[in-house]
Amino acid sequence: MNLSMNLKKLTLFLILIGIITLGSGGVYYYRNVYKIQKKINFMKQANISLRVDNIEKAISVYQQLLSETLTERERREVTSQLATSLFLTQDLEKQKQAVELIKKEVINFKNSPLSRAYFVVVLGTFLNQAPTREFRYAVIWNNEPYKSFGEPAFSFKVAERKLFEYANSIAPTAIGELKVGYWYASQLMIDKSLTTSIKKEYSETALRHINTGEFLIPHDSQNLPIDRSFHARTLLQSAKGIFAIHNLGGSVKDVKNSFEKLIFDMEKEAGAPSQNPYIYDMALLTRFQYASFLVHAYDSSEKDKIAEVIQPIIASPLRRSFYVYLREKVKSPPPVSSPGGYPSLPELKLIAEISPEFKAYLNQLGGNL
Repeated sequence: MNLSMNLKKLTLFLILIGIITLGSGGVYYYRNVYKIQKKINFMKQANISLRVDNIEKAISVYQQLLSETLTERERREVTSQLATSLFLTQDLEKQKQAVELIKKEVINFKNSPLSRAYFVVVLGTFLNQAPTREFRYAVIWNNEPYKSFGEPAFSFKVAERKLFEYANSIAPTAIGELKVGYWYASQLMIDKSLTTSIKKEYSETALRHINTGEFLIPHDSQNLPIDRSFHARTLLQSAKGIFAIHNLGGSVKDVKNSFEKLIFDMEKEAGAPSQNPYIYDMALLTRFQYASFLVHAYDSSEKDKIAEVIQPIIASPLRRSFYVYLREKVKSPPPVSSPGGYPSLPELKLIAEISPEFKAYLNQLGGNL
């Protein structure tokens, strides 16, 4: 009898352990596997929506994602993509919401310094897409600390550089450092009034920031969205291109090869036709920067290569931020100055002179080239 009772107790004990184990497994599954899969599905929905140009749907998905339990890195990425999507709507109220959302995150001290600096970098990317100068004054440069270093106190390009210097003061990022380095490098090319001593100072400052930015790219690749890493690599090659063209250091051939590899890597990561619209969009900008480099380095002797590089921009089925930038830039008079790393109207015209197809494309966007 005692043996029988003991066996029953043992059986009940094992059943109880099994129930507890299954219950724990179910809780673990819900807390971890299910929630992770749910977040992945949300991100897929958002990317698909952006790929088919359904920005409103993407905004809805990102807003739902923010109600989920997210790591700081996930929250940083979702918030930046939500703000970017809001800005892409071209609706003034939603663009204002995008800027306010990012500014709020910059002063949220629960965020790490890297996150806060990253949000300043995101704010910087909105500058080139701002619909009017008045919008920049009223929405971006309207309060401190932005008001003290923004327009109209400084020119657009200087104000942009100061914005990224502010980001670097919070925490250095590859894009922040390279944006500042690119500004100094570009002045060597466009400002003919610089004295020899100023040129030397600008060259040294540019190299310092460029080298720091290049050093930070692997770190940012591990901690920030991958499209930002690709953006940093584009800025790096653009800045190195200026130095190579003006015989200040580096090789034109090396920059050309680096651009080729970068575009290959970006388009491979983006997928076909474009599984990641953010990276695809950045690849279009990189193609333009590469074409601009070829024009400055080789004049028209690389005409066929330039046409080959530009062709995917003309044929792109996507209508995202780079398309919007080009459309606004070719309007007469152009409402927006060109931030570092983005093509200016003279650069657009320069390539349009070499590529009749690109010229026709820009005119279709509303230009009169």
